[in-house]
Amino acid sequence: ADVDSTGGIDDDMDGIDDSVDSDFVSGPDQDFDGIVDRFDPDADGDGYADNPGNALSLGAALPDTDGNDIPNFQEAEGEVAVKTGIFGNGIGCSLSTDTDRGIDLLFVLMSLLSIVCLIIKRLRQRQTVPGRVNAATRKSTFPMLRSTLPYLIIVMLLPPYSDAQAQDEREQEFVRTTYIAGGFGVSNLNPETEGTRWDVTQSSSTGLQLALGMDFSKRLTGELHFTTLGEAGLQERANTTVEDSISYQIVGASVLAYLTSYDDQLAFIKRAGLAAYVRGGIGFLSNSSDTIIFEQSNSMHFLLGLGAEYALDNGLGLRAELIAFDGDARYAQLGVLYRFGKSSDSTIEQPKPVPEPVVAPKVIAREPAVVPKPAPEPKPAPKPAPRPVVSNDDDADGVTNNLDKCPGSIPGKPIGVDGCEIFNGVLEGVNFETGSAQLTAGAKRILKKAANELIKFQNVRIQISAHTDDRGDDGYNLDLSRQRVVAVANFLTQNGVAKSRFTGRAYGETRPMVSNATEQGRARNRRVEITQIK
Repeated sequence: ADVDSTGGIDDDMDGIDDSVDSDFVSGPDQDFDGIVDRFDPDADGDGYADNPGNALSLGAALPDTDGNDIPNFQEAEGEVAVKTGIFGNGIGCSLSTDTDRGIDLLFVLMSLLSIVCLIIKRLRQRQTVPGRVNAATRKSTFPMLRSTLPYLIIVMLLPPYSDAQAQDEREQEFVRTTYIAGGFGVSNLNPETEGTRWDVTQSSSTGLQLALGMDFSKRLTGELHFTTLGEAGLQERANTTVEDSISYQIVGASVLAYLTSYDDQLAFIKRAGLAAYVRGGIGFLSNSSDTIIFEQSNSMHFLLGLGAEYALDNGLGLRAELIAFDGDARYAQLGVLYRFGKSSDSTIEQPKPVPEPVVAPKVIAREPAVVPKPAPEPKPAPKPAPRPVVSNDDDADGVTNNLDKCPGSIPGKPIGVDGCEIFNGVLEGVNFETGSAQLTAGAKRILKKAANELIKFQNVRIQISAHTDDRGDDGYNLDLSRQRVVAVANFLTQNGVAKSRFTGRAYGETRPMVSNATEQGRARNRRVEITQIK
């Protein structure tokens, strides 16, 4: 309204164009600045233009930096944006010194490669001599260790493989399984609001995650996942009645490394038991808001997590987990998962011996008719062949009386060199690692011989029984003996014995052979028995 800007008439010499001057034009002037309200761009005198159109028509334009005829105060570009994906990783530090460039992809790839190399090195430690590292090695590896220290700490948590563990894994082929998982939890969302007109008023929200995964080995699992983390609530600093929110959704892929081993024999069937794991992967962030202006510092991030899993041998499992997607997005959840491909070996764990006497005659009668190959069963015949030559063999089992430890053995049964039935009693030397169902190397050699004998006698069916001593809880001992039945059954199956030829029974501590009062007695009571059934 300044006459110097409008070039109009100013008869009263007050500097205001007479066409808008309240001394010449009728109309209210609520801020008493001499300009009629209908022509005043700031009629209420609060310092903010409320009628910029009038000012433009008069020629007294408001600040317009980019010259697009829209005052700066009305342009969104004049507002500082709220930032999400502020670091590009879950560690809590920036992966890029140039915020305009975002995440440094080369750094992420090199970090992942370093983790893989360190894991491989860890698994191969059993092939090196502990404590011997030459100066050249220290000199060349120190820079890498310093730059990848956070990852090294995680990898060092992995327990080293013993020779026995490595041997077990070489002898077994892990069965890959797929699974689905879902989780519900609480998220912590803190977008960066420094320099903006917004404040975070609600950082906690509820989240949901869905995942599809595959167990690649006993220790490594791959997973694709979608996570909705809810919303971060914000309000304007100047006007607290104005509120809005920013939502967070993430699509990503992770690798899970299990830090504690499952029992090797049970893991051959399905993951079972309690295990901790670390998670590492890449995620892609998506945000949305109705009115808040925001920008993503990093749309892609490197995520980290730590969790515990308890899985049953029927495929069901529970998880508790913490995941750091980015500096402004963290998540804690409880979840459930299900692994497909339940093994039929579970029938071995719960045998039903009662119907066996009824079924047995039918099985024996059918075998020669249904399976013609067993016809060469006269394979045992070569053993009885020497019997006519033996003069001192009262039970006609092919072993002379002076060597026969089991006189009176039943003809037709598989007989060992000592004159006793092969499949009728304790398998001496079949032992396990303390408190587990992991077979020792000596036990595997004995079971290998037993498997060879069973292959020779194709019509023989057996029952596998496992017993423990009385140390520990009754329920724990019963479950441990059940796991050991499964371990023996799996080994026989892997060595050519059909599953249909045996059943199993777990007795725990309920059937001791001798008193558990001494260490020798407890050692005898910890046993595996194989008996022939009809």
